[in-house]
Amino acid sequence: MTILGLSGDDYCMLALSHGTVQPQITCGNHMIKLEFVRPHLSITDFPPADLPDFTLITGPNGAGKSHLLQAIQNGLIKCDIAPDPPRHIRHFDWTNMIPQDGGIFDSHNIKQERHRLYQQYSQQRAHNGAIEPARALIRSFGLNHFEADPGKLLTINMDELSSLVGNIDKAMDLRAQLELTLHLFDEAMHGSLEPNFPGQLRVIADYAKVPLVSLTEREIMSPHIPIWGYSDLFQQNLGKLFATYRDIYLANNLAQLRASKGDKISFLSDEEFVERHGRPPWDFFNRAIESAGLDFVAVAPPLDDYAPFQPKLKKRTTEVEVPFNSLSSGEKILLSLAFCVYQSSDGRQTTTPPKVLLLDEIDAPLHPSMSRNLINTITRTLVNDFKIAVIATTHSPSTVALANEESIFTMRPDVPGLHKNSKANALNILTVGVPTIAISYDGRRQVFVESPTDAKIYDALYKLTKSKVPSERSLEFIATGTRKSGGGDMNTGCENVIRVVASLADAGNSSVFGLLDWDGKNNPDDRISVLAHGKRNGIENVLFDPLILALAIARSHPSELNRIGVSGGIGYVELAGSDQAAFQSMVDSVGHQVFGTLPASQIDAGYMGGLSLSIDSRFGSTDDHELENKVITAFPFLRSISKGGQSGKLLEHMVTVVLTDTKFIPADIVDVFTELLERPSHR
Repeated sequence: MTILGLSGDDYCMLALSHGTVQPQITCGNHMIKLEFVRPHLSITDFPPADLPDFTLITGPNGAGKSHLLQAIQNGLIKCDIAPDPPRHIRHFDWTNMIPQDGGIFDSHNIKQERHRLYQQYSQQRAHNGAIEPARALIRSFGLNHFEADPGKLLTINMDELSSLVGNIDKAMDLRAQLELTLHLFDEAMHGSLEPNFPGQLRVIADYAKVPLVSLTEREIMSPHIPIWGYSDLFQQNLGKLFATYRDIYLANNLAQLRASKGDKISFLSDEEFVERHGRPPWDFFNRAIESAGLDFVAVAPPLDDYAPFQPKLKKRTTEVEVPFNSLSSGEKILLSLAFCVYQSSDGRQTTTPPKVLLLDEIDAPLHPSMSRNLINTITRTLVNDFKIAVIATTHSPSTVALANEESIFTMRPDVPGLHKNSKANALNILTVGVPTIAISYDGRRQVFVESPTDAKIYDALYKLTKSKVPSERSLEFIATGTRKSGGGDMNTGCENVIRVVASLADAGNSSVFGLLDWDGKNNPDDRISVLAHGKRNGIENVLFDPLILALAIARSHPSELNRIGVSGGIGYVELAGSDQAAFQSMVDSVGHQVFGTLPASQIDAGYMGGLSLSIDSRFGSTDDHELENKVITAFPFLRSISKGGQSGKLLEHMVTVVLTDTKFIPADIVDVFTELLERPSHR
């Protein structure tokens, strides 16, 4: 047993090297400005502050962190990007961030809502006068027979419009003016209906492929066009969402049945239905729950009747149903985060995100291991996807250790304002009064690897996989080389690993082992393991796997998925739920893009979730640097991830971003970790 003094620097190093913490996630670079307006409780003065779009504030009790958030919420400290605080700013703490299921939902409610929507729309269209400028414009061009439906002129092609008005110039002028006047009609409609109705009309118009002014009772009342409804960022009306999908699914099935009996009725094939309406929302939502680390699934509604539906959660492990209001405090926070991730990945229900989100110690009920999930959701989903500025407070060392250095600020009771601080200093503040910590090294194996980059990558991968590799032992990865000040590694290589491990083992250290790349030549022995021996040259060949590349494109550049044969409009969550055949097609396409020719041979590739694919053998045999160059050449948009080609950045991205969905971690990684854990200690 070794007793260590735990400084902030110690905590950072300890957490990073022993798997408590993943490498930090970086947010955007936008800045927000705070300015003092007038006092609020303990906030009697506040110097102007420029903050990043994710700011994490810590400090001792009584420093004024909660009072600061209240002052921002109430406009007593002005935020430049939120001029109207009641509309632009939301405030949560762990007591009020509570997920709601929306209660029982009856399909009859949808019909009533559609009827009310149609009544309001038709009344406003007929009586509010907003359509008259469009009609006057049409009359000025002598097209009186289009007065009843001015929007119809926007649906005909330019050649036909030119023939109606005389020439192409007049046609272009008419269309430009008509688009403007109908935009004014849309705006007038927006201001005269129930708050959520304008968005629903826009969805219906998009489905029907007509301007909003051209909608009729037929489209608005159609059971084949969904009205998904509105949701809060951290809450979903799951009852309405799930029942709406079920209802349009049933309506289409009935249309298919009638058509099979000879009725002349339009319907969608099963494939067309999924292409138009997406996969079931409960599939998306359950993946979001799983990614949050929760042992629940949302129960799907029966697909054979229109019965009222109430959302329920069910334990994956025990099959026991759990009401939403019976979740623990920590589970409620995690489920709220899952709602947020779901909204960003599916987004069928419309939402109006705030400009600024204030989170007051929402990590208080969370286990420290869940801090990574919290930071990931804030940085990737709230900041990067929704473009929300987040100001959060915390007393959790794990949350501070996981945050990006640039995000960390501190407050002190005796000094007004926010103060930029280092992670180590912030952790010192949080651990004052806890000067020592006992750490047992029994069962910990030191694994020497070829470079600092390798050590960082293996540390991150081990943290992701260790729950799936049960063992009383643990692994600590140590580099034999060093990191250059300008980037890159030096004094690295397999010879150094073999030499260091042999020297330490000869000196009586039974817990040291080595992990090498295969490189087409290295072989394992009683102290040395070789990653993907006989199959892939090294860690780059394992992580630049074609499936992982496809997932990386879906994560960061979904608009480029057509390059690998994936249809446009699909998001990461939907792609990650593909079947084996679809994944095989993806990896084949990625291989062809990277190498330009069909493979001469293939190798088997397995993944932690049980998926098995056949991939081009060149992904295993190509030199690591050459393979990365080929990947960047084939997909140049990935260069932005590698920060213009910096060594190791793209590799790190694959681990810290893509493989957080652990079912896609290559089995070669799990296999070599298992081997290292199970090796006998004696020589």
